[in-house]
Amino acid sequence: MFESESEERQVVRAAREGSEDAQARLLEACEKPLRSFLKKKMGAKLQRHLSVSDLSQEVFAQVFRAMDHLVDDATLDDFKALLFRNADWISMRRGQRAQRFTGESIVEAFQPEEARPPAASMGPVTRADEMDKVHRLIDSLDEKYSSVLRLRMKGESFAEIARALGLTEDNARKRCLRASQKLTEKLQG
Repeated sequence: MFESESEERQVVRAAREGSEDAQARLLEACEKPLRSFLKKKMGAKLQRHLSVSDLSQEVFAQVFRAMDHLVDDATLDDFKALLFRNADWISMRRGQRAQRFTGESIVEAFQPEEARPPAASMGPVTRADEMDKVHRLIDSLDEKYSSVLRLRMKGESFAEIARALGLTEDNARKRCLRASQKLTEKLQG
């Protein structure tokens, strides 16, 4: 695709500056590996609900908007690292929105990283304050609901929650849903 690292750097730099030709070359160089990554990341269950092609387009659009996060002399490998970090994050976010992502991925995940820096009002202190508020609200729920949410926030699966609380897996899911609804009501109220 590219004859030298110098050419890669030129194309990435031009794409950062908004060149559609350069962006098309990056798309051509990375589309096949990205689709392969997304197919593995999403798993068969999520692919029934989300299109790999649509998700791929969303990832490229997000990355092209975030290219200013690359260093000035970025190579194709730097671009791919940004691309795959965002692909990992976007696929998880879209799967969670569709309420279909259960962690069935066979691909090692990157640490999720937003393509754009957070707004000034969303600094670490604000997030910590929000988490404290959420924990206080969870503690204010009935114990049967708060215990489910605490376990879920620790990353426990519904099967693990069911075993820990002596419930069926289906009851653990329902209780978690009800607890989330009650928590949402409290957050909005």
